[in-house]
Amino acid sequence: MTALYVYRTKSQCEQKAQKELREAGVKAYVPTEKRCWGKSERRVPTARQYVFTASLKPHDAEHVGQQVPGVAAPHELRRLYIRTSTTQRRHAFATGDKVVSASGYPGTVRRVIGGGRYDVEVIIAHKCCIVKMKESDITLLHPHTK
Repeated sequence: MTALYVYRTKSQCEQKAQKELREAGVKAYVPTEKRCWGKSERRVPTARQYVFTASLKPHDAEHVGQQVPGVAAPHELRRLYIRTSTTQRRHAFATGDKVVSASGYPGTVRRVIGGGRYDVEVIIAHKCCIVKMKESDITLLHPHTK
């Protein structure tokens, strides 16, 4: 089994560090994912400011910084990744969660719309209303209160 070395780079210098390591004869990898901007498609690094290699860095590498200690297993690598894609994004609330709005009205999450928005069923003036709310405008109701 080969050892995995993770090096930190300067901000937005992952590609330069990868190129520099490859020119020095070290196999380097920067994980990327496809992102769409309008009609164009671009590959963006998913673990910002990190370069992965299977060997030690050369001493003259300018863009490659210090080695990140304690990163060797796949479960340790997950903490380096930024959650950017819609499949990786986690919602703070799920359908059926009891929440309280910023104005103090209790309600129940009926649907997760996406992008941090929810359909919340709130009772106002003895009538049931479904209101679209942002994630920042609602908090989870404590489980021991009704």
